[in-house]
Amino acid sequence: MEELKNLDMDAYAWLTKPGKPHRNWSRSHFSTHVKCHMLLNNMCESFNSFIFACRDKPILTMLEIVMCKLMRRIQGRMDKMKNLTKEICPKIFKKVDINKAKAGGCVTMWSGGGKFQVGSSGISQYIVDLDLRNCSCR
Repeated sequence: MEELKNLDMDAYAWLTKPGKPHRNWSRSHFSTHVKCHMLLNNMCESFNSFIFACRDKPILTMLEIVMCKLMRRIQGRMDKMKNLTKEICPKIFKKVDINKAKAGGCVTMWSGGGKFQVGSSGISQYIVDLDLRNCSCR
């Protein structure tokens, strides 16, 4: 912070203003959990392979072909989902099952208030604060 203070006094004043929690601006307080398991590059490559056959067409023809392909794809997904008996799709159901199995090895002890100590297989211990919505594991 001292380096920032020397570099830009306005930025330092803004960040140290009361009421600005560190979790909103400090990299050390950001969540490290992945929000999306798909890289942008993979999406671009998938899209390019999806439109590969019609890329040499005039723009309106290309867009018409892409629209038809997307409509067929959406309809196919809807037909698959109609045949499912569970309330959530299979990939998400599998992830929930894996997380339930992992949670079975956790032992939770109430520490008072909204704080809990959670131990997993006796190896690691974490403090979870439900009021502040944070965990010592970050």
